[in-house]
Order: sequence, then structure tokens, then C-alpha cells
Amino acid sequence: MASRWLKQGLATKLARQSKANQLDTLELTDSASRNLLIGNVKQLYEKGTIRTINAAMTLIKLIQENKMAEFDEKFSQVDKTEQTKTAEQKAVEIAKESDYTIQQKELSKHTVRVKNKDSELPTFELRFKKEHTTFEAAWKDGVARLVKLAADRIREKQNLKVVVGVELTIVKLNEDGEDKKTIHAHTMPESVYSEDAVDMFIRGKKGDLQKRMQARIDHQTGSGWSLKRVDGLFITTYTQKPSRGSSYISTPATLSNSKFGLVNIKNEDQECFKYCMLYHQTEKIKHCDRITVLRKVEDKYNWEGVNFPVGFDDIQRFEKNNKVCVNIYGHSGEREINPLRLGAIPYIKNDNINLLLIKDEHDNGHYVYIKKLESLLHTATTSKYKDRHYCPYCRSVIAPGEIYEEHVMRTHYDCHNNCNLELPQDGTTMKFKNFKNMLERPFIVYADFECSLIPTDMSDKIARHEPNSAAAYFVCTFDSSRNQYYKFEGRDCVINLIEQLRLLATRCKKEQQQNERMVMTAKDNANHKRAENCYICGGAFTTSNYKVRDHCHRTGCYRGAARNACNINYFCNCYLPVVFHNLRGYDSHLIIKKAFDVVKGTEQIHAIPNSGENFMTFSIGNLEVY
Repeated sequence: MASRWLKQGLATKLARQSKANQLDTLELTDSASRNLLIGNVKQLYEKGTIRTINAAMTLIKLIQENKMAEFDEKFSQVDKTEQTKTAEQKAVEIAKESDYTIQQKELSKHTVRVKNKDSELPTFELRFKKEHTTFEAAWKDGVARLVKLAADRIREKQNLKVVVGVELTIVKLNEDGEDKKTIHAHTMPESVYSEDAVDMFIRGKKGDLQKRMQARIDHQTGSGWSLKRVDGLFITTYTQKPSRGSSYISTPATLSNSKFGLVNIKNEDQECFKYCMLYHQTEKIKHCDRITVLRKVEDKYNWEGVNFPVGFDDIQRFEKNNKVCVNIYGHSGEREINPLRLGAIPYIKNDNINLLLIKDEHDNGHYVYIKKLESLLHTATTSKYKDRHYCPYCRSVIAPGEIYEEHVMRTHYDCHNNCNLELPQDGTTMKFKNFKNMLERPFIVYADFECSLIPTDMSDKIARHEPNSAAAYFVCTFDSSRNQYYKFEGRDCVINLIEQLRLLATRCKKEQQQNERMVMTAKDNANHKRAENCYICGGAFTTSNYKVRDHCHRTGCYRGAARNACNINYFCNCYLPVVFHNLRGYDSHLIIKKAFDVVKGTEQIHAIPNSGENFMTFSIGNLEVY
């Protein structure tokens, strides 16, 4: 009987292998990631996980037609079958090794590991025991357990910030097989204040996490990387520390020396900020920091809308009520003092108050009055720094004799980049001098992209833009016969365009470095003799700035009589300008993402940004992109 079963099994295996040869005749796609999926389908058919040749051919056809949504749906059924089969085999193996009768039950799907468990920044890692080849299947399998881990954590610690992440293995096909690496992607930290909000928060991060995961794959060095499997999900949580001052906390030992000029008021309520403001109104002599003395001080400040314990929002309200500037500093490490909040500069001439926010092991805060900031920061320890004020914006002492309030108002008031707008003095004039920018470029390229809208699962962005084609028109301004049109299509159109532009730039730079000899006609000679002013700047010729002949270095044609200084500086820089439609708002994202893969560290990429996302212009080697 066993021999007959063995023969039947061998015959079935041989028949399946012969049918699998039909799958090898199917055409591959132009995408390495989709070709990898086709290979996985073939392996699953040979193993018997995909039972019929028709089912395997249907899956491969969906991959070839790029119908990935339908493929994921059908493949998830195959994945589920494989997982059930694996679980049954595992149960049989356990039953064989044990002397006990094991009833069939669902095996554990995950393993959980906690990193930095005793810290304020623990990471809960959810590792899958079964293999998931798509993010959709992995998220569906693990999100419920991820929510439970986060809910348990927020039950212990209220007011958390949570990061949701994924760990995945990616592969890249090469001649010797495949390269493999493990990467991570995660969302930005966001606040979660209650257990009820955890479920909606984590489930709502699916689209954002999937987008970031794809971006991490796309940004790997070299093209052709694709997802092999999702190894696990994780969350990282950390407690948000309150920025409020309350009851008395003893001064840190490293700052307890009287030479630091700190006044720590021993209040038993949560109004330490108010006592600091009362002390500020005293003569600051001995015993003025006692609560009994401070309660007798006539308070001139308006406390409307200020809540206790005082937070930074309340301080801003206090500043507005009383037109004063309040700076808050923090203490960390041995003697490290850093500004936590700098006050309202418009009120600095009315009054400037400095406070130190210290905290205990339970994250309770307490405000300490700073008599003299320079003593605390040790900037006045030598005669060189005596009577010189420290500027927290400049992070250094100001010039000798300069008044601190005037320095801050003049240098840092109403500025976004730590610099003020200074108007020129009366009678100042401006004159254009960069005459070479008036020259027509000998070579220029005009380019543009076309993109497809790919749907996403994100609530705030329903689709992402994927480039499907690119085009460039090379223009030679002195010889139109050299003009040429280039077109690129497909997934790698951006990379192909950048590589072509680099070739053009190298060729144009080499040509611009070679000058043609000047060719002058009789008419050109007559015009040159009659010229009395420089045709470039309009200025008269002098003995030191004498008349010379200027000509086009590309064609050799005479252009006019110029002053020597103007002629020397009248040239085109050796680079190829590339003009894109809407570069600042759109196309720059597509190019920057792929440029690093193309240059691979051989050329530098420089950018002039408008912000962290928009670029005015950037350069890649000999290319200047506008």
C-alpha cells in the first residue's frame, strides 16, 4: 500500500513539474518587483500550494496587466491556505514528539518583544510567525494585537506620544541571485490621551505607514528593490513631560552655589511662578524670598486668564496682560542650561525676566528666579566679559558698551531667520553689474514630466503621483540644426531623463571650454574704430580700462567694442541650464528622489530651498535645474 502511494505521489510531482514548464514560457514584465512576484507564484505551484495550473496562470496574468488589487485579493486566499497547511503540519510534528494527546487549536500568530522596557521610551515589537508578502496581509493580521499593546501601555502611562512602524525585508535581483536587506519605516510621533482613542489612532495610520514604507524602498541606493516579506510591526511610546511649574523642588546640587544667582522660593502651593513675579517686584535683598515677605508685596501685575500651575500658554497670556518679556530656561546634565521659551521681544524694553524651570524624578516642575543670567551661564568669570550681557538668540555675549535691549530689538525683533531687515541709508543707489547674465545661453534644455494618480488608503491624500513619462527638448541657440527631442516612458523614466541630461551637460561643458577665433569684416573694423562707449555697460573708454574687441566664443562673430574689464567678465558659465514647468511646486520632488541613485556619490547635489519641501533651484554636477 505504501509503495502504491509513493508511486502516485511521484507521478503527481512529475506531472506538476511538466505543467510548471508552461509557466516558464510566459513573458516577464519591465518591473523587477513584479517579476519577483511571478517567480513566487511559480514556486507555490511547484510546491502544490497553488493546486491548478489555471489558478497560477490567472495570478501571473494579473501581475502582467498590473492589476495588483485583484492579485492581492486572490493571492491572500492562497496565503491563507498555505498558513493553514503549515499550522496543521506543525501540530502533527508536535503530536509526534509528545506523549500526550493534543487537541487541534489555533497556533500563536505572533511573538512580542519589548525593548527598553523600564525606560520612558519602550518599543513593542510584534513579530510574525508566518510569512506575509504584502503589507495588506501583515496589517490585517497584526493590527488588533498592536492596538492591544498600545492600550495596555496607555493604561499604565497617561498622555503618551505614539509612533507606529513596520520592519520589512527587501530584495534586489542581480546576476548572482539576489541582494537582501532589512529596513524600517515609521510614522511621526503623535499624542494619544486616552485608551478609547488608541484603536482609531493606530488603525488610521495604515495609509501613512504604507506610504512611508514605499518611500523607504524607493529611496534605497540603486533601483530595482522590492518587498520580499513583512517581518513585523512595532509601536514606540514615550510620556509627554509637562511644562508647568508647581510647588517647591530643591535646587539641583550642581546649581546650588550662591554664585549662580538663583532664588528658589519655598512655596507649598502651585503658584511658584506668581511668587517669582512678586520677588521680581521687591528690592531683592536678604529675606525677600520668604513667603511671609512676598505676601505683603503690592502686586502690580494683571493675572487675568492665568491658570495655576502655570504653563507656557499661561506665560504668554501673562506677557500680553502686563507687556513684559519672560524667558524660561531648562536644566539638563551637569551644568547644561538651554532656553525652553524666549519671551515677547516687543515688551523687552518694559521689563525682562529670566526663570529656570527645574523638575524632579516625578516630572513635577518648579520655577526658580534668575537674578543674573550671566552668572548662571558663567559668561562673566573674567574681566573680559565683565558688564557684558548674554544674548540667548545669538548664544554669545554682546559687544562691549552695547545695550542688551537695543541689541535684541535691532537684531532679533520681528524676524524669521534670526536676522532683521535693514534698510539702506538715504542717498544709497543700486547699480546692475552682472552683465554676463544678459548673455543668451548657447545651450538650454526644456523638460517636463507626466504622472499617473495611484489610489492610496490615506484619509488626507486619496492618491499619489507616479511619473509615467518624461520629455526634454535640447536647444542650441546659435545652430538650430542641433536641436533634438528626447522622450522616455515607463517606471524608470525619471532616471533615464537624468542620465541623458548628464550626458548632454558633459558634452556642452567640453564644447564651451573651447573658443572659436574671432572673425571680423571690414564693416566690423569700421564700427570698432568709431565706437566711443562700451556696448556692454555704456561707460566711456579710459587709459586704464581701454577699448578691446568682444566676440562670440561659439561662432567667432564680432559683437562690439567693449571696455577691457567688461570683456573679461562677459562670458557664460560652463553648465547646462534645464528649465522645468512648475519645478518649485512639483517636478523637483520627482527629480531629487532619483538623483541620488543616479549620481551615486560621484557628483554633489546643491539646492536653494524655499522650504523643507519646495526648491527654487538645484544643481547636479554640470546641470542647473530651474
